[in-house]
Amino acid sequence: VLIIYMFITGFSVSIIRAGIMGIILCMAFVLYRKSDTLNNISIAIVLTLINNPYSINSISFLLTYGGTIGILYFEKIIENIIKNIKIKNRKYKYAFIKIQRKCSKLIEVVSVTISAQIIIMPIMILYFNTIGLGFLLTNLLLSSIIGIIVMGGFVQIIISFISINAGKALANIIN
Repeated sequence: VLIIYMFITGFSVSIIRAGIMGIILCMAFVLYRKSDTLNNISIAIVLTLINNPYSINSISFLLTYGGTIGILYFEKIIENIIKNIKIKNRKYKYAFIKIQRKCSKLIEVVSVTISAQIIIMPIMILYFNTIGLGFLLTNLLLSSIIGIIVMGGFVQIIISFISINAGKALANIIN
């Protein structure tokens, strides 16, 4: 299934990275071994460069591996910073604490987004001469619906094998 997904997406560097890391994670589970994400990304980098050494010059290589490395190194730090924000005003302090407790998933999404941007932002400035400031809002919106869209896409592919018209109808709904 993973190879089919890679083929459909044109074997882009980000899909290859995700695929290699996913395969390594599954192999670790099957072999009853502990999976180390830093080792997994290192293996993915080596395999990607063995396959195509010139991909190190591609922007997609820098963005996918840079974003992933940023998440690995900075996510917990950013999450702790957000969770340890102190409000001195008594009126807002307890409300803020309640919001922090109820919005732990939101804090996690925000910390992942910011930690990826720490590495991606200089690359974006270097290659595109721009800074995207809407990353937090767009990631918050997309993270809530992307799972539904991806699962709908997989269901649509399966349904297309049964009935092409039903697959097209589902594709229009997903679109």
